[in-house]
Amino acid sequence: LLNYTKFNSENYIYDPNYCGPTLTASGANSRIKIIDNERIRYLTPIELTRYMGFVDDDYHKFKQTKWLTDNKIVYLLGNSISIELLEAIFKGINFNE
Repeated sequence: LLNYTKFNSENYIYDPNYCGPTLTASGANSRIKIIDNERIRYLTPIELTRYMGFVDDDYHKFKQTKWLTDNKIVYLLGNSISIELLEAIFKGINFNE
């Protein structure tokens, strides 16, 4: 197994039935590995789009622009905050004060 970073995160393999790491724009956490049917693989760009709370249609809209490659989509997703986390933050803010 090649170690692409100085961080140990490149060596982690995640179970898709549980929590995973923060998606980052680059580095090991832009290449999240999971165990799938007893084999190890990386999440695909469309799966990473879902991971960040978007629906498949959003991924297809990204692709239709023609100027967003899969690498750029993953980079943009890794430089953002997940939809679920942002919703939870807004629910915790009392706007009436």
